[in-house]
Formats: sequence, C-alpha cells, structure tokens
Amino acid sequence: MCSRTKRFDAASIVVFVVVTPSIYGAVAENPWDFLQDFRHVEGTLRPIGNHFVGALFCLVEKNLRAWVIFPVTCEAQRCSLGQPVAFSVFDAGFFAGGLG
Repeated sequence: MCSRTKRFDAASIVVFVVVTPSIYGAVAENPWDFLQDFRHVEGTLRPIGNHFVGALFCLVEKNLRAWVIFPVTCEAQRCSLGQPVAFSVFDAGFFAGGLG
C-alpha cells in the first residue's frame, strides 16, 4: 500500500522534478504508458499556480514514485482535471533518509 512520504511539500517535489532527470532513458513510444501501473497516493493533490495541480503516484513493486502534473479548470466552485501534461519518476528509496 502506498503511504505519504514524510516531510514532503509541493515546493520540494517541484524542485526535485525540475532538477532530476528521469531514472530511465527513453521509455516507450508513448511515454504515458509508463504510468499505467502507478496508483494515486491519496491526499497528495497540490496546486501549482492558478491553472495546474500536481499529484504523487506510486508503483510499490518497483519502489518508484511519480509526480504528475495536470491542468485544472474551475467554474463556480467546481474543478475538473484535464489530461496529464508532465511527469517525473524517481526511486522512493532515495528519500529513505529524509529531507532534512
């Protein structure tokens, strides 16, 4: 079962996504296929600016996490997610020692 990683905040995840290359090279013809077995980690949806949100996903069998960014549109207190626009995958073991 996936659980939330301690002491993560949206800023640290976004910084990690920007500065860390993917742990795998070229994935497949359709890179989104790589995420098909990942599961959303409940409670990790975070706003990124006014038009996007990010969420943490996990693949327990391989100890991998993915930060996925979605566009969001809101009207009259109702919001809907669009198709994902970006993702970064990282080894969850990297954070075993904590972030500080």
